[in-house]
Amino acid sequence: VTSDMLISAAYSALANDEVGRPYINYGDMRNRGFDFSFNYRDKAGNLEWDLGLNLSTYQNEVLGLSTAEDYALWGNGYRLSTSVTRTTKGRPISDFFGYNIVGFYEDEQDVLSSPIPYGTTADVIAENPGSYVGKFKFEDVSGPDGKPDGVINSFDRKVIGSPHPDLMAGFNATLKYRNFDFTMFWYSTIGNDLFNNTKYFTDFPLFGGNRSTRFRNLSWKKGADNSKATLPILDSKDNWGGAVASSYYVEDGSFLKLKNLVIGYSIPKHILEKVTISNLRLYLQAENILTLTKYSGLDPEITNMETGASSGADLRRGLDAGGWPTTMRFLFGVNFEF
Repeated sequence: VTSDMLISAAYSALANDEVGRPYINYGDMRNRGFDFSFNYRDKAGNLEWDLGLNLSTYQNEVLGLSTAEDYALWGNGYRLSTSVTRTTKGRPISDFFGYNIVGFYEDEQDVLSSPIPYGTTADVIAENPGSYVGKFKFEDVSGPDGKPDGVINSFDRKVIGSPHPDLMAGFNATLKYRNFDFTMFWYSTIGNDLFNNTKYFTDFPLFGGNRSTRFRNLSWKKGADNSKATLPILDSKDNWGGAVASSYYVEDGSFLKLKNLVIGYSIPKHILEKVTISNLRLYLQAENILTLTKYSGLDPEITNMETGASSGADLRRGLDAGGWPTTMRFLFGVNFEF
């Protein structure tokens, strides 16, 4: 249990929020989980091996942020008009929070018979329902009274993902045979989501710049087979389809990565007897050389984009805004002893 976390005070809007809320020691959070470690070391003849497997799982829960039970802290994305994460009592920190996409408006009748789309009114829809054909259809979750009300608005946002993995795993293996040695390290997270904020810039006509092949190939098209469509119809006037946090941005962030690989060779002792060196080893090391993932971003192994108490970095866990990916590196080295 972590107590007295430094958080923004829960002031009323009447307290003039423009001057900035002070940070106070109030929040409480709990993590419960298990860590498992398995090791096996043995040898057979000239072959030696050392294998290690580490497994970790945890459940995160915010215990309190304010005297108000429904008080929430929000984490903003980049360029999006709605917040990306919500942190509230009884839930994990940094839940992805937004609109859940349930399909597209297939035709004018679909528009008229469905909940009123986001950002418009019944009168506007009645005059020109065709303007929404091919656009995202958001789930009608609830209205002010907690029940679906036939209108898509801010009350229809819900939890759409979590940055917390169900399982984290690491595997180490070291093999030695005569003068050769081999070491590798694999790392994996399973069950976590990532919010791919970079798709705002590449998949929607909201920002001047290059577009992804998804924007060209996977947009809804009138009269076509749209079974594989993931993006709304191409429309330069669509200023809301990608501007709000939605399930389109949430992706499976699970991955398996070969983090480190080392191959070494130690010069035989009888060769070194002629010089003053007692031990000489040559090695080649490779880092981040293989990543297996379904995530479409640059790198599923992301860290918080910002640091510092006032940055809100912990409220943006799992937010990928195009940070520099983990680089692949190759190193050659020499170890020697006199």
